[in-house]
Amino acid sequence: MHLRKLWLLAGVVLASLAIVTTGSASQQSAQAGGTVVFGAEQEPGILNGDIIGGNLFWGSMVISPVFPSAYRVYPDFSFRPDLVSNVKVQTNPFRLTYYIKKNAVWYEAGGPTHPITSADFIAGWRTIMTKDFKILSQVGYEDIASAKAINKKTVRFTFTKPFAGWRTMFSSQTVVPSFAIAGEDFNKVWINDMNDPKTGKPISGGPFYMPNGGWDRGKQLVLLRNPKFWGPKAKLAKAVYRFLPDTNTTAEAIRGREVDVIYPQPQIFLVPLRHTAGIKVQVGRGPIFEHIDFNMGFGKGPFNDLLKQLWMRQAIAYGIDRKSVVQALYTKTDIAPGLPVLNDPIILTA
Repeated sequence: MHLRKLWLLAGVVLASLAIVTTGSASQQSAQAGGTVVFGAEQEPGILNGDIIGGNLFWGSMVISPVFPSAYRVYPDFSFRPDLVSNVKVQTNPFRLTYYIKKNAVWYEAGGPTHPITSADFIAGWRTIMTKDFKILSQVGYEDIASAKAINKKTVRFTFTKPFAGWRTMFSSQTVVPSFAIAGEDFNKVWINDMNDPKTGKPISGGPFYMPNGGWDRGKQLVLLRNPKFWGPKAKLAKAVYRFLPDTNTTAEAIRGREVDVIYPQPQIFLVPLRHTAGIKVQVGRGPIFEHIDFNMGFGKGPFNDLLKQLWMRQAIAYGIDRKSVVQALYTKTDIAPGLPVLNDPIILTA
């Protein structure tokens, strides 16, 4: 892995913020159907969250409803099985045996369904470990020594050493439709769509799928409810992500009810919105963080020789006034006053 993260704030204790308009058509009840329009402050560059350029926050917000995960993180920070019914953990040697839900399937829009199988887990691991692919992180996967398909719905991974974060593995696009990506250049898959690259049909293992033409770059991206989803059916029929990169535009859009929900980074424009009639603000802690990535180069380069030097990374880390950042974003906006400042020497000197 050639990207090192500099944590600016407080990791999982960062406040996340959602603002919704009360009384909007899409928020009146939990009845099935309807559309919600999200005001997204960031447009994804690509839709492959595993490769360089695909790790933007709003990219994950679009990808997660389409691709399944072994576990999901819930608001109480618990991990609960999602794609799998159970995972058997053995310690000597460290092994994980995944029991994939029998009814879990991939859906190709307008086409057939395909069972989600052990081959899809193994293909995901092999894809992550392929040197020619511009993979963002191999953490955890690099510790896997071997994989074995016990049957179509059971797969076992044996590790070279224990991995404490194993519940975070095989999430979203690290479980892949093996029949679709076999022989494909993963660097070119899911760039402008989330389709089967062989058939050109939208593919999904989650509650939503992105239809062909669903991404109008610079404007918006649309997801539709997956009619063949194997889990609980989504209440919404349609989710629209409208791209509003300008702060003033975002504030005007939520005030004017052009969008139903915004999920912004903490900024000063949020202060008056907290006291605006018809707008409800919800603040909660979430498993997200702001960070700087040091791009030291990938594969055959080019490389940044300065950023490869520990002293340079330390200089940048120590040169950031973290206390002022926290005060500006969380104290002065009254979003999360009293949020602690990160001073972990291990992280700051990585």
